[in-house]
Amino acid sequence: MESRNKLLGYARRNRSTATKSEQMMWNVLRKKQFSSLKFRRQHVIEPYIVDFACLSAKTIVEIDGGYHELTETADQERQRYLESLGWRFLRFTSEDVESNLETILAIIAKHLAVELEIDRRTYRPSGMMKKSNCRLQDSAEGPGITSFE
Repeated sequence: MESRNKLLGYARRNRSTATKSEQMMWNVLRKKQFSSLKFRRQHVIEPYIVDFACLSAKTIVEIDGGYHELTETADQERQRYLESLGWRFLRFTSEDVESNLETILAIIAKHLAVELEIDRRTYRPSGMMKKSNCRLQDSAEGPGITSFE
């Protein structure tokens, strides 16, 4: 119980210190604005905290910042563990979220096999989106794993 409370405290702190890319993503995913799906931000799945989770689709969306190269091995272990629990992962870089948000959203929608619908009353794209280098590919873990070329 103590470790769960500690994780919840960390998650609460992470929500209040979100990066620019996390905030951009949350502005679209919150309040069922994205294809009417409910996402949670900084969600605890013991013993980890994930950036965004859609419980109904058992899908995790992670945004990797510049620090990711330093934590890549730990991130892979964490991902393997959560996948062993039945979670599917979509992983994007902060840079791609900030410059290609609409492409990222299309990839998420395709992965979840839903029509891309965004509540335009609350979502405002910030300027032109650049062509993305994101690719959707199938893998042994299942469809929708993202890679960057």
